[in-house]
Amino acid sequence: MRNIKSGLINLCSLIAVCSLYSANAHAQEPLLPCDEQEQEVLEATAEDEVQLITAFTPATPLKRIDPKYPVSAARKGAEGWVEISFVVDENGKVIDPIIEDAGGHRAFKKAAMNAVKRWQYTPAKKDGKPTQMCNQKVMLDFTIGNQGATRKFVKKYKVADELVKNRDIAGAEDAINALHAMENLNRYENAWLWNIDAIYAGQIKDDVRQLNSIQRLVASSRTHEDNIFGDSHMGAMYQRLAILEVMKARYADAIDTIETIKSLTNGEELLAGLANVSSHIEKISESDQNIAVNITLEDGSYYFHKLLRNKFAFANINGELNKVEVWCDSKREIFTVAEEHIWIVPESWGQCRVLVKGEKNTKFDLIEVGKV
Repeated sequence: MRNIKSGLINLCSLIAVCSLYSANAHAQEPLLPCDEQEQEVLEATAEDEVQLITAFTPATPLKRIDPKYPVSAARKGAEGWVEISFVVDENGKVIDPIIEDAGGHRAFKKAAMNAVKRWQYTPAKKDGKPTQMCNQKVMLDFTIGNQGATRKFVKKYKVADELVKNRDIAGAEDAINALHAMENLNRYENAWLWNIDAIYAGQIKDDVRQLNSIQRLVASSRTHEDNIFGDSHMGAMYQRLAILEVMKARYADAIDTIETIKSLTNGEELLAGLANVSSHIEKISESDQNIAVNITLEDGSYYFHKLLRNKFAFANINGELNKVEVWCDSKREIFTVAEEHIWIVPESWGQCRVLVKGEKNTKFDLIEVGKV
């Protein structure tokens, strides 16, 4: 097994270096609904007293049930992960969990959801009173051991690798799809699969696919005892991820990626190579320029976007958008969707994400409104 594993590393490292969404919807309002009394107090209070009035205490875990390993996956040696976002309500219960992404056997999603729904927290508190807490995200790992690559995977991977190196686009697509069709992949194999998918996506200039593939590469390899790709390759992947996030106007995500890069062993060198990217993010953050994020609702018919600013709108809707939810550190609100309307999020709500739900394949622009 280890010889096969080493062979796969030697085989793949060459190309790795060379190629790189309950509640009723509220009607729309110009300002997100806030407690009127709170607003009156805030307006009449000195700035140094505001922090006390709007004090927020986060929810803390009381009971977390580990997910049951699906028998169908365990028998095949399949491993993977599931990333779930959820809300903790005023009673400390988990509500409205949403799978943001997942890798590995399809049974992992149900197992992860069943576990998270049973979790219990001490409720978050605002001004001493229980309140909802949003922006909760967790990644659950399904692992058996520190496995390497199987002969079957190596055989299929070599075919895909050769086709990618020869830039046989049609053939490579089929070969990579054949790898994705395998439901018994472990973390090690999943990491290599998303690696070659990212390289191929770069060849066909599909930036969104490459971005998603790199994110899944990182998720699949993060809990493996071995450093699957090495610091140099992982650093290059994080660099590319930050660049792609900026290219796709996901600036808040790019800031998070850069923070991760800082913690890497070669972080200083990597950050030097992203100096222009960091400078661009800083200029955009302070500018009056609107930021347009082009979005297509694909697999789950919902999309999360982390906001850089506190004002946003929708434009160029092609299809059906049903509702938009604003998930902030200390607040969640649900609205209908219409173009030519600006949502304004009170800064006291903290860091926010926008969850957009609609029909599959709906395309639209989410506009982060610039400073006036």
